[in-house]
Amino acid sequence: MLRPGYKPPSRYEIGGSLLDAVWTKTKMESVTSLCLGAVSLSLDGWSNVNNHPVVATSIITEDGRSILIDTVDTTGHSHTAEYLMKLVDESIVKIQEQHNCKVGSVVTDNTGNVKRMRMLTYRDQQSHFRVIC
Repeated sequence: MLRPGYKPPSRYEIGGSLLDAVWTKTKMESVTSLCLGAVSLSLDGWSNVNNHPVVATSIITEDGRSILIDTVDTTGHSHTAEYLMKLVDESIVKIQEQHNCKVGSVVTDNTGNVKRMRMLTYRDQQSHFRVIC
């Protein structure tokens, strides 16, 4: 039984300051626990609860941990190969700056736009990773 004087946090506190504090703590733990090794970038798209298109990027570490990097509301953007390649490039920069990791591969599904993105990657002379579907 709870203490009679205990007042649980409100849903606004849970969804606000407490959630922000836990997010910050978890983010810092994930940043400090990553080594300087290579990671795989995972890219996937779907619709959120409001039926808006979303693309999520996460990394998979050498020991199998998965860490969410970003979710992007892509409303107003077609998921073309060029646009997806731009998201991949931005994610790689973010991973290198925030986590000090090198992206060794990109893992995604095998839709037509991703197949085209893979072809663009192979043609790009500056690309140092493989796209795996």
